[in-house]
Amino acid sequence: EQNRFCGWGSMASAEPPTGGCLRCWLTVATFAALKVALKRAAGFISPASVPRRSRAMLYFFIRRSSLALSAAVIFIAGSVAGYWRFVQTRTEVLAQLVTTAERCAVAFEPGELNRLSATRADLGTPAYASVKDRLMRLQAVDPSVRFVYLFRHVPGATGVTFLADSESPESKDISLPGDDYPEAPASPGLQEIIATGRSSTEGPLEDTFGSWVTGYALVGTPAPGEPQSILGLDIEANHWYRTLWTAALGTAGYVWM
Repeated sequence: EQNRFCGWGSMASAEPPTGGCLRCWLTVATFAALKVALKRAAGFISPASVPRRSRAMLYFFIRRSSLALSAAVIFIAGSVAGYWRFVQTRTEVLAQLVTTAERCAVAFEPGELNRLSATRADLGTPAYASVKDRLMRLQAVDPSVRFVYLFRHVPGATGVTFLADSESPESKDISLPGDDYPEAPASPGLQEIIATGRSSTEGPLEDTFGSWVTGYALVGTPAPGEPQSILGLDIEANHWYRTLWTAALGTAGYVWM
């Protein structure tokens, strides 16, 4: 917050300092608009040309109009500031999601994942148990993350297959090794990382498990023609929207107040 608001606002000077903060410039713009409006009102209506009994009504009307204009300008300024903060927070959260996915991907070695067959035969093997245990621990680190999982993509295919996920064996939402992910062709972030190898995000998107914002990262750097191991993590869409709107309304409220 200290980086966005410089603390100027005493109105001791007519202009904010060079490089002033958002609220400084919004304050100056508001008072400048009011000043122009009042000058125009004074130029169009001369008190001397109005009967004495009507002057009180005239002054009351100008005063009420000034208050209404001030409220409208402040409301618009706050709304613009809130929208700006909404967009900025969205960018920050997506960047953090990519960073988290990449850090989680480092916990796995491409060689150990290549030893998995991506079939039910992996169940009960030490290699599968080790991978699943790490996924469960990674998910437990951040309460906002609902699922952490690993896909395998075979070159030339648009779909992916589950290697393992972070759900407990008793969960009804568990994805078992060898399960297909039917939404893969319609997942832009997943298709992007398959095509480019670069970490990506997508969402909010709905699948059979709910509505999510998802980050993807490659495990290692596979050679051309080799299968890709892709780590994904999901944040619930409701948590995502709550984070963005909290930031936006906080900024808008600061300007309105």
